[in-house]
Order: sequence, then C-alpha cells, then structure tokens
Amino acid sequence: MENYTETNPLYPDALERWQLVEDCVKGSQAVKKRKQEYLPKPNDDLEQGQTAESQAEYDSNSARYSQYLLRAMFYNTCYRTESGLVGSVFRKRPMAELPSDVDYLLDNADGSGLTLTQQAQYVVSEVLKKGRVALLADMPVTDGDVSRAQMQAGVSPNIIAYDAKSVVDWNECATPTGCKLNYVKIEEFYQDLDIDTGDRTEVKRWRVLRLRDGVYTSQITYQDGAGKADEEEIVPRPKGGTHFDFIPFIFCGSRNNSSDIDPAPLYDLAEVNIGHYRNSADNEEASFICGQPTLAMTSDMSSDEFATANPNGVVIGSRRGHFLGAGGNMFLVQAESTGLPRQLMLDKQDQMLSLGAQLVTPNTQQTATATNADTANTTSVLGLAVGNVSAAYEKVIGWAAMFLSSAEQEVKYKLNQDFFPDTFDAQEVTAWMAGVQGGLIPKSAFNNKMREAGVTQLDDDEIQAEVELLSDNLDLSEPVTDA
Repeated sequence: MENYTETNPLYPDALERWQLVEDCVKGSQAVKKRKQEYLPKPNDDLEQGQTAESQAEYDSNSARYSQYLLRAMFYNTCYRTESGLVGSVFRKRPMAELPSDVDYLLDNADGSGLTLTQQAQYVVSEVLKKGRVALLADMPVTDGDVSRAQMQAGVSPNIIAYDAKSVVDWNECATPTGCKLNYVKIEEFYQDLDIDTGDRTEVKRWRVLRLRDGVYTSQITYQDGAGKADEEEIVPRPKGGTHFDFIPFIFCGSRNNSSDIDPAPLYDLAEVNIGHYRNSADNEEASFICGQPTLAMTSDMSSDEFATANPNGVVIGSRRGHFLGAGGNMFLVQAESTGLPRQLMLDKQDQMLSLGAQLVTPNTQQTATATNADTANTTSVLGLAVGNVSAAYEKVIGWAAMFLSSAEQEVKYKLNQDFFPDTFDAQEVTAWMAGVQGGLIPKSAFNNKMREAGVTQLDDDEIQAEVELLSDNLDLSEPVTDA
C-alpha cells in the first residue's frame, strides 16, 4: 500500500526556506509565534533545575524572554516589497485572448468565482515568496463530449493554483521528447462542518496524479482516521479522445518552469528582515534597561552624615535641594542613542532597500520558457518570474481548451512587464506633438506612448472619437475674449 506521508527528498530543506519567507510576509504575529526559532532566548543554556534556586533562575530567565519578545519590533519589509512588486505587475490588465470555449475562466478560474486576474496575482506572489507555485487543469469525468448545457451546469475544467508547500512529491520520467512528469502528490486540507452541531473537523487528503502506461489518471485518498473512503482513480477524457497522454500540471518558477526547485526571490530579504528583528529586540531591551535617566552622586560624607543632612532622602526634581558636603557632585547618567544594536538595525535597513531594488534591476539571465527575445535578453528577477507565470498560464489554459475541443487552439495570456510608469512631462509632450503635426511621427505612435506612460488606456479609435467630440463642443468660429 502506498505511503502517502512520504515527501520528495528535496522537499524538507526547501520547506524551511519557504516557511521563513511566508512568515515574514505575514508579519509580526506570525514571526513572534515562532518564538526561539527566529529570536533566540538569552541564557538559553539554563535548564529547569533540581533545586529551588536553579528553578527560580530558570523561571526568571523565561519571564525575561517573554518581555524580550514582547518589546521586539518586526518591521515588515518583506510584505511591503512583495505587495509593491505584485502591484507593479498588475497596474495594467493582463493581455488575454482565450478560445471561446474557455473564456469563462476569465470570470471564474477555479470554480469558486475567483477571476483569472485574481488568481494570477496570487501566483505571482507565490513565485516571489517561494520561487515556486503550481497550476493544474482540473478535468471532470465525462464521456468525452461536453455539451453546452453540461458546461453551464459546471461540467468544465477549472484551473487550480497550489502553493509550493502543498506539492509534497513529484517525479519525472524520460521520454523521446524530453522529461515528463509521471507522478505528482498534492496535500490538501479542508474544513468538514457538521451543520447540526456546528463542529468543525480539519480533513487532510492527497490528490495523486499519475501517468500509468501513458494514460493520465487522478485519485483522491484520505488520511487514516478521517472517516472517509478513498475515491476511485479516474481517467479524464478530452473531447474526441480516450485519455490524456500527459499530466496537465505545471510548475511555475522564478527561473524556469521545470520541476527543479528555483530560488525564492524574497528569501535573502527575509533573512535580513529577521536579523533586523533580532537587533530590534536587543535595542529595545537595552533601551528599557539603560534608557531611563539614573541619578549618580559623589560625596566625602559618610552614610550617616548624608542621612542626617538629607532626612527625606533623594528625590529627582527642581523643587528640593540636597546637601552633598564638600567636594560633592550630582549628575544624571543615560545611555547614548548611538548603541551597536541601533546601528546594526540601520545597516540592515540599507541592505533591505538594496535587496528589494535588485528584484527589479535588469540582468542578462534568460528564462527557459521565455519566447520573446527582446524581453529575454535584458530582464530582471521580477520580469523573469512574470514571464514564466504568463507561459505557465498559456499552457494550462490550452489544456483546458483541449479538453473541450478536439483540436489545439491558440491561447494568449501575457502579464504586464512594464512595471513602472514612464515619465511624460510637458516638454516631452510638446516634442511629440510637434513630430505628429510635422508628419514625422504617426499619430498611433503618440497614442501608444500615452498608453505606456499611463496617461490613457483608450485605443486609437476611442482617442479619435474623444477628440472629435471635444472639437464638436468647442465653437472656434469666434475669437475668445475676456468677459
């Protein structure tokens, strides 16, 4: 019997990196919940003692750590960077040209009402956080021909996105046309609600995709004790065919779309973010201990003489004086603000700014799935990832279309790679207009420049219609004079 709890040998090490970045993006609560995993305990060598004194020391250290953890501040640079990068990708709508059979995916990609753009936002985010995400064309079981009525009833393929942690095992086999996935195991969780009692039970199951003797099959099996029987292995059939000869599943990575585990673009930033968090804990601890002014006094008086001269003790403030005797002095001691932990925090802030900028800095690395030579020659980490996501979506949408049609159909789905708006100041506008009016620049080129700069999203015909409407509303037959 198959052991579904086994994972790919590469999975455990990668999981630690993915978890670090995921926690950093989630923020302070997720990071502090990990406690000593990210913030070591001072005097961690202390153990629960066998004597009252050693136990008291251990308890005191644990109480100190609770305060140490509480005062630490996590500055969520990872989330700000991730959300800013995703926002720059989706500041323009993706370019989508889908076959009519699968255009429903634009409004309902996964069967739950999630639009294709919303799902793509999640996919880009996951590639940035973990360097890896997966897309599955989930096929229903049919007799091979799906009618329009069946499609309206929901009998149609969906696109499901899985984060890297969910795909726990995979394998490839060699074929005459190259390596091909022949095994994928996906870990899934869902809540089983008893509507009578309101009790919720978390159910764990595995979706196992296989290529058996060249035939794609899918099966769902449940964890022992879940009280559910394993489902039968199914064979999805494309229209006019008997089976798929491949698994309609694709990894999408930060470097390419192979099954190899790619680097997580935000991992280095997350490590520095955690280092900044540790420095913050030390800085806040030092500020708490040494930050308040402490009164210090010197005097040649004996303790008895001092008590006699100052019967009410020493109180800080300007409304009471103190007699210190000959050669006495009084001063306040307070920690300087330029401590080492604070300086380390400032250094790491600069490092985080640099690492974030590097994600959008062009380099010469080429993606294995890029098809546009212009974008492949000089691109950035973000551009490379976005190109891979676009290529993965074109594949998986094409597989969904193949299920509903006997022939392969062309699919175009491109995410925006113009991440930052162009500057288009008044001087440049004037120069472009002069070129158009002089017949040196076509009007369509000027319109395209305005679209690239984010000035407008109208197409050429819409712009011309707006210009004509404006001209009709202006009476240019009479000169304009002051009232």
